[in-house]
Amino acid sequence: MADIRYADRLLILKNSSSIAVAEKAAALKKQGKEVIDLSWGEPDIKTPENIVNAGIEALKKGYTRYTNSRGILELREAIANKLKNENGVSYDPNTEIFVTPGGKQAILYALLAFINKGDEVLLIDPSWLSYEDMVNLCEGVAVPVPTKPEENFKIHISEIKKRITPKTRAIIINNPCNPTGMAIDRAELEELAKIAEEHNIFVISDEIYEKILFDGRSFTSMAAINGMRERTILINGFSKSYAMTGLRIAYIAAPKNIVSNMIKLQQHSASSAASVSQYMALEALTGPQDFLPKLNKLYETRRDYFDVKIKTVPGFSWVRPQGTFYGMLNTSKFAKNSLEASNILLDRFCIATVPGSAFGASGENHIRVCLIIENNIMDKVFECLRQL
Repeated sequence: MADIRYADRLLILKNSSSIAVAEKAAALKKQGKEVIDLSWGEPDIKTPENIVNAGIEALKKGYTRYTNSRGILELREAIANKLKNENGVSYDPNTEIFVTPGGKQAILYALLAFINKGDEVLLIDPSWLSYEDMVNLCEGVAVPVPTKPEENFKIHISEIKKRITPKTRAIIINNPCNPTGMAIDRAELEELAKIAEEHNIFVISDEIYEKILFDGRSFTSMAAINGMRERTILINGFSKSYAMTGLRIAYIAAPKNIVSNMIKLQQHSASSAASVSQYMALEALTGPQDFLPKLNKLYETRRDYFDVKIKTVPGFSWVRPQGTFYGMLNTSKFAKNSLEASNILLDRFCIATVPGSAFGASGENHIRVCLIIENNIMDKVFECLRQL
């Protein structure tokens, strides 16, 4: 057998817990078992028809060639209009926006552009599980900032301050947050901005769930906070709001000098986002928007349904989310840790979830559930929980 020697960067990466759960669930399905999958973070509805038709039309017109590495200009202009009109922040579509093949790629570009070996990146704990491994891939050091479930996973500025050192280079925020569903309000963003300016820290602001907020909450972009446009890498996309997960289309907005350097990462890796996906994203931004409030209401209704039902199951509680389609369910009633809890639910009841520990130490004794199934199916979940 060949002497295979892997690069060190592969050895420091963990396999994605959500993908591992999905693979195990898929194996059960092949055995003929009915699996209730609460692990996979994607909408359970179809991509709007007008967006699909835009993709078909693009194919018919032969828009299957390379595009500018920054993305087609029409899409960048639409993104710029969206950011100005909805978020109150202006970017030049020619020099300050570029389109990426998915939000993950955008976050990785941001880290590759700013993180050297030993640089520290603050992560609100729990946070989306790929953040830490992306920091590790860049030879940085992920520094978790803990939150508490009994405080609804609320961020504390004081906890952030405690963890800032001369090596701190950036902080990643996800607003609202996967996995907790918690939102960061404007006052908290303003406090965070003061810290960023005082310590010369960049903020990588993952705003992919901005359209999914409940209880009448309004969204504020980090880049719209006074003084933060120059030190924010704004990342957003189309996967969650427009049900376009598999089309892998997102974008970065940042000052010209940052984009002019960061775009080199795309030129020498992906080249550009897929051409057809770009035309579909263009239609998503410029076409009818009535789909968005309907989808948001659907998720809010599911959140409310889960909230009412879980209170009827003795020994169980969850942290009521303020946005996204995720929630963190406490599992201390039936398991010693979140991994055991996730395995019990999958092995005994064919219910797939992601252990909270995958998102950081603050997620322990919880599992992340995705509110992406209809209420009658969710009722089966509650029936199983009552048996524990």
